[in-house]
Amino acid sequence: MSIAVCGGGIAGLSAAYYLARYLPKTQIVLLEQGTHLGGWLQSVKVPCSKSPTGSVLFEKGPRTLRPIGLPGLATLDLVAKLKLQDKILPILKSSTSAKNRYLYYPDRLNHVPSNLFQSLSMFMSPAFRSMPWAMLMEPFRRKKADSADESVWSFANRRFGPKVADRVMSALVHGIYAGDIHELSVKSSMFRNMFNAEQTGGSLILGMIRAMFKGGFPLTAEQKEVKNLLRNTPETMSLYHHLKSTAIFALQDGIETLSKAMYDALKKSPNVEVRLETPVTNIEPSSEKSVHVNGEAFSNVVVAMSSRQLEKVASAPAMGTPTSSVYLVNVYYKDPKVLPVSAFGYLVPSATPNNPHKVLGVVFDSDQSNPEQGTKLTVMMGGRSYTKDPTLIPSSPEKATEAALDALKQQLNITATPDLTLATLQRDCIPQYAVGHEEKLNQLNEWNNKKMNGCLKFTGSWYNGVAITDCILNGHIVARDLAKIHS
Repeated sequence: MSIAVCGGGIAGLSAAYYLARYLPKTQIVLLEQGTHLGGWLQSVKVPCSKSPTGSVLFEKGPRTLRPIGLPGLATLDLVAKLKLQDKILPILKSSTSAKNRYLYYPDRLNHVPSNLFQSLSMFMSPAFRSMPWAMLMEPFRRKKADSADESVWSFANRRFGPKVADRVMSALVHGIYAGDIHELSVKSSMFRNMFNAEQTGGSLILGMIRAMFKGGFPLTAEQKEVKNLLRNTPETMSLYHHLKSTAIFALQDGIETLSKAMYDALKKSPNVEVRLETPVTNIEPSSEKSVHVNGEAFSNVVVAMSSRQLEKVASAPAMGTPTSSVYLVNVYYKDPKVLPVSAFGYLVPSATPNNPHKVLGVVFDSDQSNPEQGTKLTVMMGGRSYTKDPTLIPSSPEKATEAALDALKQQLNITATPDLTLATLQRDCIPQYAVGHEEKLNQLNEWNNKKMNGCLKFTGSWYNGVAITDCILNGHIVARDLAKIHS
């Protein structure tokens, strides 16, 4: 019997790639409704006569990867297996772009401390002024009586107070999820370790210290297995040690280099069939040991499409997973000295007044890698505010560009006319793990076991991590699980 992978985003590609390696004698069929593989990994070179290279590389989605933790290790394993080591553009931990990060509040850039000495500046910073006292008092705040889920804002407010929640934590939620801190689940999002720290240590800070001495927070059995596997892979560990001093890295020709290399590898695999422009219209059980996808029988199905699509084609329990839409405006100036500071960029918290264009943050791309020898940045606007009030969405790319340039003038005092811009509305690009997300996943898995005979495996940004590295890791874990079943 063969295995179907439904969805050709980064999680689906990762699952298909590792399935092909673990099960070389099993037929793997990847179904993608569009013509593009890699999901939101979209790199474009736009002709520009003002650029010394004749073009400018713009990212219409994620642009860098973090070689940190198990997701980072899984990503390095993939990079090594695809022979992309020479394509890596490292941003060192010691570089200004890695060390310098800012929050824009209320009308200025506030430097995010990166070491103990810089932490002294928090007393003078409008964004961080309340944080030293809040951190000092956090261990003395009472632990929550139960382990029920709550929003990130509720958690941060309990542990640190409303000012830290509104001025600091909301900025992180904007930067990672383009989300609303009042809606996002602390238990299911990337902040879950904060939740776990309070549960195990009675306080966030004490729990974090406890976890540090214990070597981190516990992994699942599946995560432990993949971690041990990767740690015993010489090429992976060689790259891991080589990038020890790297904070993040980009890839030559853009982040889409990764998904293109995976597609090329799949096309060369004799046991893999990639079907583009093939939407999944139906998933239903056909027997105790198989599932029908579009009327074709498979022993197992990897569901790597969105939860909304799954609900439509398989009568699955309604997840009701909210999403965020983001307007990305890429901007290029031939002048390399446009930015007022050298940094990774800045995020805008929800507490910032006078933010009419709903700017979430700005990435200083040219401070990370700069083959065009100019100034390149990306303005991110919208998020959950677009969902709640669609009238806020600019009516055209031109209007979005105007809004982004107006924001740069207001926030960075940049008045120069750019030499090239590109505006892209990425609709429903980031799933939001709302409060209760974990319970809904449990209901989905129960439905899979009862109605689908446990033949489905779930992965993707809606399931267990929105970062590219999370999707790569979870695709790998799914492939490993199925390999044990079929071997």
